[in-house]
Amino acid sequence: MNNAEKNNDVPGRLFHRLQIRFTVILTVICSVLIAITFGAAVLVNVTSLEIGISSSLETALSFPFDFDMNDDPNFDACAVAVVTDAGTFEIRRYDHMTDNDFGALITTAINGETNVNKSGRSYRIASREIDYMGYGGTVYAFYDCTYRLHVFFVQFIVMCATFAGLIVMLALFAYVISGHMLSPAHEALVKQKDLVANASHELKTPITIINANLEVMRSDVDSTIGDNDKWLGNISSQTERMHSLVTEMLEMSSFESAEFRPSFAEFDLAELVEGQCLSFEAACFERGIMLEFRSEEIPTIVSDERCWIKLTGILLDNAVKYSADGSKIDASLAVSGTKKKRMAHFSVSNTGKTIPPEEIEFIFERFHKVGDNSDSFGLGLAMAKTLCENLGGKITCTSSDGVTSFTVNIPVRAAIKKQ
Repeated sequence: MNNAEKNNDVPGRLFHRLQIRFTVILTVICSVLIAITFGAAVLVNVTSLEIGISSSLETALSFPFDFDMNDDPNFDACAVAVVTDAGTFEIRRYDHMTDNDFGALITTAINGETNVNKSGRSYRIASREIDYMGYGGTVYAFYDCTYRLHVFFVQFIVMCATFAGLIVMLALFAYVISGHMLSPAHEALVKQKDLVANASHELKTPITIINANLEVMRSDVDSTIGDNDKWLGNISSQTERMHSLVTEMLEMSSFESAEFRPSFAEFDLAELVEGQCLSFEAACFERGIMLEFRSEEIPTIVSDERCWIKLTGILLDNAVKYSADGSKIDASLAVSGTKKKRMAHFSVSNTGKTIPPEEIEFIFERFHKVGDNSDSFGLGLAMAKTLCENLGGKITCTSSDGVTSFTVNIPVRAAIKKQ
């Protein structure tokens, strides 16, 4: 990838970094929460295991030594032996060991050990002092916890595997979700890059012209202001063009700002649109264009008057600019709906070149131009769309057989009648 391609892919690389960072953060947070949950589950299992073993041992030690434990299910895994002061011992129950192995186990217990592994099995040992057949003695209970420990470790391994699987699935899920959640940020980065590139392109031409005219003026040091009137005129016109571009960009930025809030007030919408149409009559007259405005009887409404002035101005200016000489522009205004839910409909149609279908979806993007029109910056329709969205409405465009129509649908409120 060359440097130009890398520069063009800056938004993509920034988006990818954001996506990876979001995925890592979300995965770490969720992993900690899942680990805490799994840790709690392991702690519960360990506690349950210890309570079960201790309970079985306590039960085995609490019964009289001469009790027949073979008939009691509580002693399925327990063996009990008594060791007298005389050094003899007697075994009451065991299932998995020979007498020699059990004797070795008792010897281990006498030495004070409580956890013993013997012949591949695990035992827990508990004891208590008793009087036995006239001698002092100690009762030892041996619990075979091999099966319980095996079940516990199997559960632990399964939980660890589940935890690892959940983390992998969570990471993939977070990566996919982050792509959807951060897509607006990616679009903003792309638009920002395009904005800078397009603005630079629009400013490059007038700056080049201004520099060229200044070089011509500098080349003739004896020339007067009158001699340089042509070059000064070029500089003035290009300066005005740059001023118009900067002004439109600032207006666009203000309307797109997150801090922008519509300023709702009562006004006569029909009177506002009619006034806007009248302001374009001179431009229409010069080119022989007839501008016709039709409006229903519309009561006073509540909306943002400034936005409506800017919106109608953009659409009427666009219609005049792209109309054929001697053609007709139709503008109409209507309001529909109930008092609680009203919708204002404003439409402007002009006759000129048909906008290709593939261009329709792009005409509301910033700096997008249909055809070669050096007088346009391509910001007007983008601003019109932003204004409609700020007011909760929508703008659409249709173009066929040389007739192009822009339709605006914006919700409005009825003005409160004063008593």
